[in-house]
Amino acid sequence: MKGKNYKSLDEIYLNESFAKPVPPLPRNTIYIYREKSDVVVHTNPPHGSIQKFEVSDDMANQIIRNISSQKKHQTEQGELSVHGVIDKVLILDGWKAGNSEYNSLLDRVIKIFTTSNFKPENFNNLIQIQNDKNNKFRNNLLQSPGEVFAFKSLIPGSFLQLFEGEEGYKVADNLWAVTFKAKVNVGSGELAITLLSDSVKGITGDLLFDGIGEVEVKGSNARMGGGGFCHNNTPAELNNIISAEQGKLSEKTLSRIKSDIYNKIKSFIEEREKIKGRVVVAKEDQIKYLSDVRDALDNADRLAEIFKTIDTAGLPSKMAKSLKVSVDEYSRYKQGEVKGQFAPAFVTFFSMAGELTDEQLIRGIVATRNYEASNILPALSSVVSTLYFNYKDELFANGTYTENLRTLVAAIHTVIYHTNQNFRGIIFLNDETRNLLYFKFSNNLQKDIESIYTLYKNANAKINLSIGESFKSAGITLSI
Repeated sequence: MKGKNYKSLDEIYLNESFAKPVPPLPRNTIYIYREKSDVVVHTNPPHGSIQKFEVSDDMANQIIRNISSQKKHQTEQGELSVHGVIDKVLILDGWKAGNSEYNSLLDRVIKIFTTSNFKPENFNNLIQIQNDKNNKFRNNLLQSPGEVFAFKSLIPGSFLQLFEGEEGYKVADNLWAVTFKAKVNVGSGELAITLLSDSVKGITGDLLFDGIGEVEVKGSNARMGGGGFCHNNTPAELNNIISAEQGKLSEKTLSRIKSDIYNKIKSFIEEREKIKGRVVVAKEDQIKYLSDVRDALDNADRLAEIFKTIDTAGLPSKMAKSLKVSVDEYSRYKQGEVKGQFAPAFVTFFSMAGELTDEQLIRGIVATRNYEASNILPALSSVVSTLYFNYKDELFANGTYTENLRTLVAAIHTVIYHTNQNFRGIIFLNDETRNLLYFKFSNNLQKDIESIYTLYKNANAKINLSIGESFKSAGITLSI
């Protein structure tokens, strides 16, 4: 336009005065003065002003901790704040790579550290721990298989020096409880052990100790792998082991479940009869409903019709829920849905121990494995045969199976899981007692199954054989 003088972009952006770096904005220095329960936050004049807040001692201490955690100190990795050290250590331990939830994890761990009375100037210790092979997890726990250790006894002294008094134990305990999902589920204790030792996140196992190898960590009710063989195949295999004269496994299971429902309904009716007449609401309708369910068990259409009304039959909620689970299980079995019903098939098959031959029972135990394991199947069959005859009297009694059989199946699941994943050993944890125990595999199939079986018995292990689509192998909790 006429009358206007314009400059080209080159003139503007290449102008020497324009290209000068912009000086950083002045930063305020914050001073905190403590007067009893008052906190005075003061920033440098002339840009700042003094503000006074009345807060609790807890809040005052937290303000100081938050500010202290931002102050940088010299470490092996350069000048870092407490936040920076924690971030650096989590990265060194392998928790950031491929973890889309890393920022959330970092925030959780920072909060655990900074809500304690910590000493920022000592946080280089945390970095040093990550490379120190002279730690109790490596030199005590892993070198003493079968021995129980208290988590508290394994915490490095240099970690405790990060905090005032005994607070380091509390922080370590809170780190134990950190669980999250990265590419796989990370259970209790895993993150804590990497922070308190030279171990890092494993590739196939949960942890990796340099020079030792991959190590699994299994907490309360931990499952021994996700092969899924027992969920998908065991009921059918057990059925095939039974001879025609002995009947079909599915029919025997159906008969057992039906008998269980009869007994359950009988118990419920007796309970209703006892309170009838002693409460305002009559129980006649409930008793009639229970009787109708019992009478309809052999009529699929009638049973399906009645089943729809369980929630509106006026039964106590606990009774209604129990009946619903039993009737649903019975209905699925009646329709021939055997797949995925590991526990009912297991109970039915081994409850027939008095009718089955030694060979059938051995084949049945092999059929409960959690992986196909075709490469070791002949060896597994041979080992199970040997163990069966060695421990027959404690696996079976009075024509049925004992709790020890469940323990043997859990031992088989554990060892086959190991052969599939090839980790060096398992650290077992008890979340209630905070105790740990290490089992080291020998890579001798019979020795490992027998050793784990003995360990589980001695540790009064609780065995969970509720196996399905989500949990595809035995769950184990050691009473240590």
